[in-house]
Formats: sequence, structure tokens, C-alpha cells
Amino acid sequence: MQELRKLLDIASYCEQGSFNLHDHQNEHSKESQLIVGVRSGKYTSDSEAVFDLYSTSDTNDVRYKMLKHRLKKKLFKILFLFDFSKTKLRSYIIYEQECLQYIYQAGVLIRQTEYDISNKLLNKASAISKKYDFTKLTVSVLDSKLAIEVEEGNLTNYLKIKEEFDFYNNKLSYETEAKSLYQKFKLNINKSVNTRKNFLPQIPTLLRRLEELWAHARTFETFEYYYRITIWYNELIGDFEKIIEFTKQVEVWLQEGLINEYRNEPQFQKFILVYAHLRAKIYDTGLSYAIEYKESFDPNFPNWFSFMENYLLLAAHARKYELAQQIIIEVHQNRAVQKITKNARERWALYKSYLTFLNHNSINYSAFNFQSFASTVPEYSKDKQGFNVAIIILQFMYFLQKGDSEALMYRIESLKKYILAHLKDSFSSRSKTFLKLLILTVVENFDAEECLYKGEKYYQKLLETSPPGDAYAEIEIIPYEHLWEHVIEILKNKRIQ
Repeated sequence: MQELRKLLDIASYCEQGSFNLHDHQNEHSKESQLIVGVRSGKYTSDSEAVFDLYSTSDTNDVRYKMLKHRLKKKLFKILFLFDFSKTKLRSYIIYEQECLQYIYQAGVLIRQTEYDISNKLLNKASAISKKYDFTKLTVSVLDSKLAIEVEEGNLTNYLKIKEEFDFYNNKLSYETEAKSLYQKFKLNINKSVNTRKNFLPQIPTLLRRLEELWAHARTFETFEYYYRITIWYNELIGDFEKIIEFTKQVEVWLQEGLINEYRNEPQFQKFILVYAHLRAKIYDTGLSYAIEYKESFDPNFPNWFSFMENYLLLAAHARKYELAQQIIIEVHQNRAVQKITKNARERWALYKSYLTFLNHNSINYSAFNFQSFASTVPEYSKDKQGFNVAIIILQFMYFLQKGDSEALMYRIESLKKYILAHLKDSFSSRSKTFLKLLILTVVENFDAEECLYKGEKYYQKLLETSPPGDAYAEIEIIPYEHLWEHVIEILKNKRIQ
């Protein structure tokens, strides 16, 4: 049933032709009833469908199985008519699909020995594939043209096309190797933090080979693999200034015509440029880019929320809390927020909780509700320990603000155990240092002056230690240096009992 439901959803993007999901010829037919039942949610299982349609509880009923088989066959068939213009996929995919259709149609006609018509279709496909740098499709077009020349016995044309075929096929071999390297990279970095950490030393060699492949092929595919891994690698090691420099270099290559303008993704480059400025701590420039680029992102799609996360964090790290509050309000007023992933919604809940807590006197929300926060932002896995640390810090600061010394004393031992268990690696240095500062507030009996004096060495360590790259998934919603200043203010203004 799940497969049928997915196929029906996808079929809604197809050119329906004689098979129309919305206006079936015989609305009383079993097929129509099955379509309507699945799409409306009436049938959530085969047992519900077979009972309603055939008054039996036997899901292996031959009538029902044949009905599903016929419907699936039709749905698979109309996938040939999938209309990519109805989706929000990258625009070049529409032309890739058009090219594939010409190649398929030409293949049918070649088998019917209609070579003149086939060549016309192949010429159309060739024009698209070369314009958009679809090397694999260009090779496929030329291969079909070679087959026609062989059948027609035209040696001169054959040799001319064969020379072009070899040229593009050589480019394709470079693309194939680049794709293999890209897949190796992605499989390794999508595993655990430790796997990524162990894989890092291999990446520079991989990148050098990708750069060579792009230099040889000068195709968009080879460039894209080189580009994406360069961005991700520097993100992993925390060299965000290199990302800014590289992104600007891409603009130069575009102007020089080294990158296919029809396949280029300016939105991704805008996103990564803003993100890199955030991580490189170049806040004012990053905010300028964020304001300029915001209109490039559609508020109805997940990319907008990802972009707004960077925008929010830039504002928060620059201590522009009023701007950060406005961004939070804008995000939560966007109805599409319900469409983003559960993890993304949890991050926004955590951002809101931090800003509400830090600005409880001026923010346009109700007073910070710890119980609500605790129920809406659950603990994260060890592999995403940065979120756990962010939650632990906010919990501690909440009880500090509340003046609940008993709750704080209770958390001291658990904090020490957490540091020993989860913050042993060098990439956790900042989190470990800040948690030690929090522990110090309890040890020094919440005395602001003593905490300032004895915490100075930890504070200086924070100033000297840069946040690690994303390979280690440590997240600071508000820089620890800023949070420590806030802790001291709490200690000065409150008497803990």
C-alpha cells in the first residue's frame, strides 16, 4: 500500500493524458475507487482496501492483487510523462529530461529504420546536451548517430562523428572517476564523527585528483564534484576564510567561462558565502550578504529556513539580539515551518529558547518557560553532542537565573561525568572549558568576583581556542564568551540561596 501511495503522489506531477487521476473515466470502477481511497487516506492498508472493494479479509484475493498490478503498471508507464516543471527542482533538470525523451524517441525510430527522423531528434538532443554540459547524454547521442551511419554505410560521416564521440567519451571517463571519488567522500563523511575524523587526512589527495580531473575535462560534472568537496572539506577542518576565498574565485571562473552558466547554482553559493562569514566570525560583512541575498530564497521551501538559521546566528553572534528576535518571529510566522524536518524544528525551538532566556525583559514573547523548553527540545544523540551541550548550558543558566542552588548543586556531578564521558577529544575543548566555568560558579558559592578571578584562565582559553569545523558537530548558538559575561551579570544581580 505504501508503494502504491507513493506512486500516486508522484503521478500527480505527470502529464496525465488518457489516465487522469483527478477525472477518471469511470468513477464507479474498482480502479477509481482504489485511487480515491488511497489518495484520500481512506485505505491505509491492504486489508482495509480489499474488504471495502471485495467484502473479504483475504489480502491475497486474486481480484485485488490483479487490480493493484494493473494500476501500478499504468502508474509506472506514465512516469515517462513526468513534468519536472511542476516541481521546484533545479531548472536544468527539465532540459535533461527533454534531452532523454528525444534520445528515447530516436532509439525507437532507429529500430524502425527511420533514420532521417531519428537524426532530427538526435540533433535536438545534442543541442541541449552540449548547452547544459550533459556529457553522458552527448555521448549517448553520438553513439546513436554512429549506429545510423553504420547502417547507412556512410564512412565519411562515421569518421567525423567518431572523432567527436572519442572526444566526449574521454571527458566522460574523467567524470566517471570524479563521481567515484565524490561517492567515496560522501559515504565516509556521512558516517559517525570518528569516521569523518579518520577520513580527513585522505581528503587533500582526493581533492588534488579532482582538480586535475576538472582541468582535463572542463565539464560541469567534474567541476561540481571538485567544488562541493572543497567546500565540505574546508568546512570540516574549520577553514571558513578559505571557503570565502574559494567562493569568490568561483565567480571569477564563471566570468572566464570555465563553468557552465546554465548549470551553475548561485543560490547555493550565496548560502555558503553567508555561512562561511558566520563561521569565520566576520559578522558585519556576513549580515550585509544575508540581507542582500535573503530575497533569493523562497520562504515556502526548506532552503529558506536553512538560510535563515545562518542569518539568525550571524545576528546573535554579532550581539544584534533585536534583529535575531525579528528573524525568530518571521520564521515562526511562516506556515511552511511545519514542512521542515523534525530536527530543524527542534533547532529553531532551541534558538528561540536561548533568545527568550537571554532577553527575557525585552523580547516580544511570554517569559521563558523551562518546562515547555524541556518538553519541546529533547536530548540529542552523542554524535550531535553540540546540541546536548547547548541544552545542558541553557538548563544550568535557567536554574542560575532562578536562583535554585539546590538544582545547581545536583547538576555538578553530572556535568563532571558528562565532560569525562563525552568531551575527551581536542575538538571539544571549548565546550569542556565553558562547562568548567559553569561548575566554578557553584564551587565558588556564586560569588561574581571570585568567579571572575578564578575563571580568568578558562575565559582566556576560550578566547584563544577557535570553534572546530563541522566534522565535529559542536554548536554554539551564542558564543561561550558572551554567555560567560551573561553568567557574571546574573551572579552580580542575584543572590543565590
